[in-house]
Amino acid sequence: MNKIPGTERPFSFLDFLNVLKKFAKEQNVEALDSLDYFDVLLIEGEKKLENPDFYIVSKTAFGGCEGIYSDFYIVWNGKEERFATAKTLEESDDAFLAMSLMAAKVCLIANNYVKHHEDQFNWKGFDVQTERDGKLSPCGWWCPSLENAKARAAMQKKDCPDAKVFIRDNATRKRSEFTS
Repeated sequence: MNKIPGTERPFSFLDFLNVLKKFAKEQNVEALDSLDYFDVLLIEGEKKLENPDFYIVSKTAFGGCEGIYSDFYIVWNGKEERFATAKTLEESDDAFLAMSLMAAKVCLIANNYVKHHEDQFNWKGFDVQTERDGKLSPCGWWCPSLENAKARAAMQKKDCPDAKVFIRDNATRKRSEFTS
């Protein structure tokens, strides 16, 4: 049985690129059909996306000896890290513009996906969540350690005594009610 990236395990760079390619194809992003390849860098393919604090950018350039490349970068911790490259053998100005537009659309798809599926990228630390009337609050608190999470949960319990407060270990996805 395949484990689902983002729900049962963190996304690798390769998992994330496959999601982006799927959505780009579904949205009929132009220039995908003219690509020679669109692959994750082999060295980086198994790196994990365990924190949603990143965004995707692209850079398009003419190749040194042939074609046009669009490189995709994950920007996190103030650094750009190249994780994928798309290439076409075409070399015209129109092909360059088409590659640039395709790359920009893939970046939009990526950044929107992360924004709307943030929890799939949240695999570190602990979340403190409040539940009232059987409904989990849409906002919560991220804490780097269990001690911080317990302190935040105690504050929440004090501020909202009628609510249930939960601590979730993001690495295991296990959630337990805070009592104290």
